Amino acid sequence: MNPMNIMVFDSNNGRFSNVLRYHWKSQGHSVGYTPLWDSRECVNRDVIFFDWVDTSVQRASNPDDQQYKDHGTSITKITKDTNIIARCHDIDMWAGNLRGVQGGYIRHLVFVANHIRRVAEEDGDIPAGTQVHTIPHGIDPNKFTLRQPNGQKKIGWVGNFEHKKNPELALQVMLNLPRDYTLYMCGRRRQPQWQIKYWDALIKRNNLNVVFESDVPDMNQWWDDKDFCLVTSQKEAFSYVVGEAMMKGIKPLINHFWGAEEVWPDALIFDNAMTAVDMITNEYQNISPEFLRQYVIDRYPIDKMFAAYDELLRA
Repeated sequence: MNPMNIMVFDSNNGRFSNVLRYHWKSQGHSVGYTPLWDSRECVNRDVIFFDWVDTSVQRASNPDDQQYKDHGTSITKITKDTNIIARCHDIDMWAGNLRGVQGGYIRHLVFVANHIRRVAEEDGDIPAGTQVHTIPHGIDPNKFTLRQPNGQKKIGWVGNFEHKKNPELALQVMLNLPRDYTLYMCGRRRQPQWQIKYWDALIKRNNLNVVFESDVPDMNQWWDDKDFCLVTSQKEAFSYVVGEAMMKGIKPLINHFWGAEEVWPDALIFDNAMTAVDMITNEYQNISPEFLRQYVIDRYPIDKMFAAYDELLRA
């Protein structure tokens, strides 16, 4: 493939797009990046990649946007000569952001899971003139070393402390486990003061072992002494947390978010706190770390993801 001039817009600071940017650079492409759309950054680009269908791509698709008037750039030229790719994450779909994108602008619209894509298609939210693709996330096995269970009864939880991640369910699981289990909650604790007081009192009153951590520099190392990964989210398209834990050989327990069974094995999914407790203390013991790692390697290889996006560059 001849070297291309690519521009990436990602309002989430490269959380998911960094791996693509580094890959494209390694292939010899020129890759620019900025969080928010700027029409001046689109001129003379072969490809524009929007990670997230948010205000940036909505504005870029609007020929009457003030930026085009202020900067004198031509949306007609950009649309005609440039390959516009946008990746729609689950929150974009649930928020109805696709409805704010004008037809004829995006050439390729990517979903990371079919259950999210189906909702957008059924709701009629796909912008006109757009080719639709499903490209699952990929996980690099070289970033996670396989480890064996250590019997220390340590459970890892990773995420933002917000309603959609449902951290309260993690406490309900802990309330029903023997007190020699410890829950490690990795993420910035951005909770209102009343909730922090409630949580702290609940934990103390019930003698729960809960450790709060944030800004962990090396997640591969962080998982080394954990036997379980508890995922309590109410919504996900994929869940990198699950994939990365499985790549380590960590046993995940996945709250049955809508579409979970299409992404992960049924044996890893639970519907209530007591089922999760049973999985931790009984039936989960026979699932081998090798099985968990190989499942991710077989189903979500990062090279396959790269190849799919590389194909879109040429399409």
